[in-house]
Amino acid sequence: ALASIGPLLVQAVGPESRAQADVRMTLPQPAGDWYSPAAGQWQWHPPSRVAGSISGWFGHGEKLVQLTVQYPDGSEPGADVIGSSGFFVPRDSGSRLVERGSREVVLQGDRLALTEARVESGQGELLLAWSWYAIGDIRTANGYVAKLAQLQARFSDPGVQVLRIVITSRLHSIEESRALLQRFIEDNASVLSLNASMNEDGLTVGRQQPD
Repeated sequence: ALASIGPLLVQAVGPESRAQADVRMTLPQPAGDWYSPAAGQWQWHPPSRVAGSISGWFGHGEKLVQLTVQYPDGSEPGADVIGSSGFFVPRDSGSRLVERGSREVVLQGDRLALTEARVESGQGELLLAWSWYAIGDIRTANGYVAKLAQLQARFSDPGVQVLRIVITSRLHSIEESRALLQRFIEDNASVLSLNASMNEDGLTVGRQQPD
């Protein structure tokens, strides 16, 4: 069953139209032995095709992971994250895409083919980023699959929205950074099981609950 829960909630309420929506979003607390650090470690943020975006930091020992959720907030009619899974270099940021490809990981027992990128930020920081879309219970980095899932989902929920999720770590060694990101999605799986829908009350983003 799909349900919105308190720890992760976006509520957009437009008095006359969604173009005037006021969107507020908070992220859940870290799970397990992860913690919320006092500050981040780098300045880079993934570019977006939509106006809605929130980022949070999760610490594990001395290492940090940045979680970014991008979503259409209703202020731009027709805006959609689909097509942006491979976007990693903000315009005029000085960042550089070192390498980009596909990688298969495990999320909640399911195989997920996501987009992986190595990025050099404008400040010279080397980062590893994983990116994918969330549409209901579908997770994919493939734009065609995401669009098909979006169209199918709208038969049962006409207001379904597609989210883009990006997690990033500093690039220590490639295997070490991959292991950190994999551990993050394993330990914080409930944080990443997101779904979103737009209805007459605005945009609600919540977490998928098990049956």
